[in-house]
Parts: sequence; C-alpha cells; structure tokens
Amino acid sequence: DEDTCRAELEEELFMFPQGFKLGEVLQSGQHEELLDPITIAALIAATAAATTSVKSTYHGCEETWNNGVTCVLGNSCNCCKNEATYWYGKAATACGEESCWGRDIYCLSGTSCNNCCSSWKWSGSGAYCL
Repeated sequence: DEDTCRAELEEELFMFPQGFKLGEVLQSGQHEELLDPITIAALIAATAAATTSVKSTYHGCEETWNNGVTCVLGNSCNCCKNEATYWYGKAATACGEESCWGRDIYCLSGTSCNNCCSSWKWSGSGAYCL
C-alpha cells in the first residue's frame, strides 16, 4: 500500500550520505549502491517530472497576469507579465503601470495627483486633474 511504499522509500533515502542532495546522488552514480533499481527508476522519473513542472511555470505561477490585476509585492506580483507598481485608482499594488488620469478626475495633492496626465488644480471642492 502507499504508506508502506512511502515508509520504505524514506528508509532508503535516510541511507544517503549526509550533505548530498538527491540530484547529486543520482548524478554521481552512488545511488546504485544505496537503492534498488525500481526505486532508482521511480526517483529519476519523479525528479524529471518535478523539473518539467517547475520549468513550465512563470515564477511558480500557472499563467502570467495582465496589467491591472491586484497583487502582493514579493508574492503574487511575481505572476505579473509586467513589473507591478502602486495604482492610485485601486489604492493597491497591481501588475503593470496605471494609465494617467484625464481631465476632471479628483485626486489628492501630493499623492494621486501625480498620476494626472498633465497637471492638476486645487479648487474649493478639492484637487482635480486638468
């Protein structure tokens, strides 16, 4: 059964020389002394499958994300097609760069008004893009 196989494999893996990684042991040929041929074949197949799986992803993501998708820097933003930036309109980090804001969009001076396409102006009701 699966638990027995796992226990046997763990026991055999425990016999690997200390400080060696599985890939190093398989490449060095030392595995022939330590493991039986069926286990060797299973380990090589599992290593190849894991390597292929990792190579087929982008920073561990199944697919890349388009601009505007909110994300967390240092984590899910790794999935962005384009580098993530802070988006004032979302008040969050998102993939890519936010488009500049056009005329008559209200903004906050010193922060989101920096995202106006041209400049901004203060009026009695607040700041807005020109």
